[in-house]
Order: sequence, then structure tokens, then C-alpha cells
Amino acid sequence: MFALSNLAELIERHVYDNIDTYWDEAETYSTITLSTVSDEFVTSDSGVEKRGKKFVASEAKGIYVWAHNGTILYVGKTDSETQTIHKRQKQHRDSFEMKITSESSGRKYREYMKENDLQIMDVVVKYINTEKFNIGGMAELLEAATIKSYKPKLNREVKGRGSR
Repeated sequence: MFALSNLAELIERHVYDNIDTYWDEAETYSTITLSTVSDEFVTSDSGVEKRGKKFVASEAKGIYVWAHNGTILYVGKTDSETQTIHKRQKQHRDSFEMKITSESSGRKYREYMKENDLQIMDVVVKYINTEKFNIGGMAELLEAATIKSYKPKLNREVKGRGSR
């Protein structure tokens, strides 16, 4: 078991040490504008890449980050066979606009904006399509390393920060 334990530590350390490089190479999904003007919650997308009539990220699965002014606020991943990066971003936007209540991310963003006295906030969404590498557990490993490295304020895994 010692050799396997060492292997796990080696892999984790390598991923953690290179996490900035992985996110530098990540695909940009879009910039999403969150707005709380007049007590209405509105979102808009700019730059969602399409290939023909399909969104490029409509087939991508893996992990993504939401960043504001270069600071990663949230790290997430797709969590099922049918969920894609594109569908997951729609859930976040719908949650912010209070179209769905089963998702808590929208509430976290509204609270963050209020705490920081922001009426409009642009977030850049980047993603890594881990499915194209066909390595089991890759999304979970990258998600954990990203959270450990960046300590995003809106993730519940970050003690004292994301448990809003």
C-alpha cells in the first residue's frame, strides 16, 4: 500500500503544482453579466462560442470556474452523464434570476454582490473538458486542486467562505 499511497500523493502534488497552467489553457465559455438593478436579477451572456447552430460547450463535460476581476469566485463541475458545461451555466443563470430554487449558486452571487455593493458584475466562465482525456476521476481531482489552490469565496468546500 505504501507505493500506491506515494503514487496518489505524487499525482495530487503534480496537479496542484500545475493548476495555474491548466486554467491558463482552459477554454473560455463566455462572460456573464449579473445585474441587480431595480431589485430585479438579470443575466446576459456575451461570447458563447458556437459551431454551426450548436454551442461548443453543449457537449463538453468537466470542471469550470466563475471569475470576477481575475479572482476565481466559484469552482464547479458537471455531475451526470447528461449534464454539460452549457447546461450547468444555464442552471447558474436561472438560479441567479430566481427561475429555479433548487440551485443555491444564484443566492450566493446575489449575496456576494450585495456585500460588495455591486449592482453589475461581469464574470468570466472558463472550463476544462475533462471528458476528452478519458481518465476516470480527472474532473474530481482538478476540482479539488482548484478549490485548494484558489480558495474560491462561493464554494462551500472552503471553510468559512462558501457556506453562505
